Amino acid sequence: TSGATAAINGGSTMGTDDARIVLTAANLTGTAVLNDNKATASATANWATNILTAEAGTEMLNLGNSTTITTNIGLAANTAGFALQNIQMGTADIYSSVTNLDIETGLTSLDGIASVDNNTVLSQSRGQVAQSSLVLNAGTTLNCSASLANAQINEGAISSAINPASTAGNIGLTVSNINGAVSVDNNKVQASSTANLAMNSMNIAGALAASDGGSAGTLGQLTATADYVALNAQRNQASVSSVVRNYNIALNSAASTLGTASVSGNTILADATGNSATNTFTITPKVGFNTADFAFTGYQFNTGNTISSSISNASIGLTSGGGTGTFSATGNRIGATAVGNVSVSTIRSGK
Repeated sequence: TSGATAAINGGSTMGTDDARIVLTAANLTGTAVLNDNKATASATANWATNILTAEAGTEMLNLGNSTTITTNIGLAANTAGFALQNIQMGTADIYSSVTNLDIETGLTSLDGIASVDNNTVLSQSRGQVAQSSLVLNAGTTLNCSASLANAQINEGAISSAINPASTAGNIGLTVSNINGAVSVDNNKVQASSTANLAMNSMNIAGALAASDGGSAGTLGQLTATADYVALNAQRNQASVSSVVRNYNIALNSAASTLGTASVSGNTILADATGNSATNTFTITPKVGFNTADFAFTGYQFNTGNTISSSISNASIGLTSGGGTGTFSATGNRIGATAVGNVSVSTIRSGK
C-alpha cells in the first residue's frame, strides 16, 4: 500500500548542486572518451523472482496429492505434483524522474579522437514485476503434473519522466576546432512505465508420461486442463504515463572539422504499458512414449484509465561550422509508444 519514488535532481533547478557526468579540457592532443555511463532513476512497487527446480537422475513418478491455488483475481489452479504461485498487488503511486542530467564533453581544440558513446539516461517505473521459472528434469520417465500461476493487480498511478518541468538535459560533445575523429553514437534516453510485468517459463524434460488426474487451471471464465498448465492474470486499474521533455543528443563544432564526425544509433524513447506478459514452454522429450499435454491460459485488462506517452522538444543532431571530411547522422530514432495489453506465448522444443 506504500508508494515508491526515485529521482535524480528531483525538484532542482540548474545549479552547481546538480548531478552530471562531464569531461572538460581546453586544448587536447590525444584521446577524450566519455563512454558507457548510466544515470538511472528506477521505482518499483513489488518485484519477485521465483524459481522451482526438481531434478532426478532416473524417474519422477506419481508425485504428491492434489493442491488447490486460489487468488482474489479469480485465478485457481489444481496440481498433482508441483505448484509455483505468485500474487502481487499495489495500490499506491509509483514515480521516477530525471531532471537536468547532462553527460557532456567540452573541448576548445582537439587534435586526436573524442567520443561520447553508449551512455544511458533512464527513468523507469514499474508496478508489479515477476520472473517465475518452473523446471522439471527427469533422466528417464517424468510422470507428474505441474502448474505455474501468476496474478498481478495494480491500482496506483505509474509514471516516469525526464525533465518533468521546464528543465533540460543533454548528451553531447562540443568542440571548436576538430582535427581527427569525433562521435556521439549509440546513446539512449528513455522514460518507461509499466503497471504489471510478468516473465513466466516452464522447462520440462523427460520421457513425458500422462499423469493421474492432470492439472486444471481456471481464470475468470477461462479453463485449461492439462498435465502442465501455466496461468497468467493481470489487472490494471490506474493510469500509466511516460514523458520526455527538452532533451538533446548532439555533436556541435562551432568552427571547423577536419576528419570524421558521427551522430549515429541514438534513441530518445517514451513507452507506457498497462500489462505485459511473456510465457514460454520449453519441452525436451526423451526416449520413450511421450503422452503428456500442455496448456496456457492468460487474462489481461485495463479499466477506465489512460495509457499515454509523449516526447516534446527533443532533438538528435550534428552541427558544424564547415570543414573537410566525412559527416554522418544515421540510424537515430525518436519514438513514443503506448500499449494497453501485450502477451507473447511460445511452446518450443528444447532440442
